[in-house]
Amino acid sequence: MSKLTDGQASASGASADDGLYPRRILPALLAAVAFFLCGIAVLLYLDNRNQQRHLEQETEQVRFKLSLLKNGLESALDQRLFIGQGLEALVKSQQDITPGEFTMIARVMLAGRTGIRNLTLARDNIVTHVFPEEGNRAAMGLDLMSRPDQVAAIRNAIAKRSMVLAGPFTLVQGGSALAARAPVFIPMEEGTQRYWGLVSVLIEADVIFDESGFRTATDREGIRVAVRGRDGKGAAGAMVWGEQTLFDERPVALDMPIPGGSWRLGAVPSRGWTADYAHRSRFWSLGLPLLAALSALSGLLMNFAARFRFQFEGREEVKRELTESEERFRRLAEAAWEGLVIHDRQHIYDFNRRLVEMTGYSPDEIKRMSVHDLIASDDHEHIQNPGSGAGLGQREISLCCKGGRTILAEVRGADLFFRGRLLHVSSLRDITATKEAERALVAARDAAQMANRVKSEFLANMSHELRTPLNAVIGFAEIMEQEILGPLGTPRYKAYVHDIQLSARHLLDIINDILDISRLEAGSLDLFETVFDLASAARACLRLLETRAAKNNCSLVLDLPSPALPAVFADERRMKQILLNLLSNAVKFTPEGGEVRLSLRLDTDGAMRLTVADTGIGMTQDDIKKALTPFMQVDSGMSRRQEGTGLGLPLAKNMVELHGGTMQVESEPGQGTQVVVRLPPNRVRAELAGLPPVKLPAL
Repeated sequence: MSKLTDGQASASGASADDGLYPRRILPALLAAVAFFLCGIAVLLYLDNRNQQRHLEQETEQVRFKLSLLKNGLESALDQRLFIGQGLEALVKSQQDITPGEFTMIARVMLAGRTGIRNLTLARDNIVTHVFPEEGNRAAMGLDLMSRPDQVAAIRNAIAKRSMVLAGPFTLVQGGSALAARAPVFIPMEEGTQRYWGLVSVLIEADVIFDESGFRTATDREGIRVAVRGRDGKGAAGAMVWGEQTLFDERPVALDMPIPGGSWRLGAVPSRGWTADYAHRSRFWSLGLPLLAALSALSGLLMNFAARFRFQFEGREEVKRELTESEERFRRLAEAAWEGLVIHDRQHIYDFNRRLVEMTGYSPDEIKRMSVHDLIASDDHEHIQNPGSGAGLGQREISLCCKGGRTILAEVRGADLFFRGRLLHVSSLRDITATKEAERALVAARDAAQMANRVKSEFLANMSHELRTPLNAVIGFAEIMEQEILGPLGTPRYKAYVHDIQLSARHLLDIINDILDISRLEAGSLDLFETVFDLASAARACLRLLETRAAKNNCSLVLDLPSPALPAVFADERRMKQILLNLLSNAVKFTPEGGEVRLSLRLDTDGAMRLTVADTGIGMTQDDIKKALTPFMQVDSGMSRRQEGTGLGLPLAKNMVELHGGTMQVESEPGQGTQVVVRLPPNRVRAELAGLPPVKLPAL
């Protein structure tokens, strides 16, 4: 860089000796600041540890109190659930118990007990006995399977053959309660069990929660409590007792097992979690002044050490160091790829060689300019006065060069204190070529997108225009083949008409594939989703291909698991189209005597998996990439003898992905091909499977 002149240096009003004081005082200031920052870090660490310890203690207190409430609730529930177990044993011993006998035994079982709404026996799921009858007559004769809010819990109890606690829910006789239902299975002589019905204990939820101390927990324990997990669904279930908003306040949570599932208990302090620990303000009020005093002391000690050092160092040594430092900075600046300039509003004081190369001006010409002479007038606001702060950061400007030339430059700036004077340092980088390349890339991207859009629109329009005359050809060919308007004459004409019809249908299928692929590329293919049986759809697709498979002398096999698969939620027509494309490809490339197998399975993660495997010619990895590319066909001896457009696999893959699924192709030459399609779990509509020996009433 060019050196500041003597006049410019004297104009700054600072001598060489004056520059030694900042160098002596700066280490002291840095030491004090560093000590203060380290102290702040230590104080913050200690403060954070105290806060964490406080939160841990508060959390443990809440957890202990919640555990006591949980134990009380378990005890209150167990006392009432034992009655259900007793009823189950009673029914097994007396299957034909009379209402009078049931009333007498139930009165004894409920003697001195509270919180139980009623006891019921439901033979074949229809209430036949209830105690007490007063207030519960509306439940007599009730088909429990007719209550939509109770069906799932009843089926769960029957499936597990154990007691299930469900609810709370509204009763037909009025009010709400928790229902403990236990299925009764009667042992038979042949070693099987016969389903008799249900025994139920309706428990008043408010009574057991009051008895366990939940309602008075705020006043007595200083915590607020809530319970969720309706029907035993734990943390995912609806509210059982208390306010749902409590689970949004970072509660202490405990899981409580109940018959058939669990409840999630949550608790927070009644006044919320405290933000500060005790004596936090005193910690900071004492720590900060002490830290400031120690920091000041460290700065003074460093200052005394620096003064002592400079007293024993020669002035020439200091000058030599300053000169070497300036030379190193100058070499660094000259080697920079960016133009550097030191300036104020009126003058340019220093600059490097790169600025001369960028602008084309000579060093003497630049020295006579101001910074505004180099910058286009529209960009003057981006190069502000030193100290204003507006010129800091990174901006793009137009740089005026010699000969009227203009280039784009990226400018960054910062203020600089030099010999007691505030100046500004600006860094200029030529970005003209970069901007031109960016514009070229944007133009190329826009052109490619436009070409792809025009191609898709052309394919869609062309396919639509061709379908209308092809439908007419197919229709007239069918009329002529069936001789609806009269005989054709020569029998060969009828064969010709049949060939015309087959060719037209084949061409229509190709056009439909082109139309589908263009819609997929344009993102305009809509799905018409319904819930349907995928196994039935698979059977229908195999029936359509039976004739072609028989012609090729290859066997079709449908592999379905037992029990039956659940339904899926998808576009049934598109799923059939996917299966037909995969199966027809498999049949087409499987030689005589081969096998094409379609397997349907439900994976452990809940996804539906469809596998089409054949014993055909197989493909290499490069062939698989070609087969998955639209309009590309595998280049093998057999494939060239087969008709097709190369759209079957790409269409199938795109339609699977449109459903949110995946499709994988695995193949080896001479070993056959396997295509695996997976539909995500949210596409599967699982149905509740009943117990094989038990016949459940229909809903």
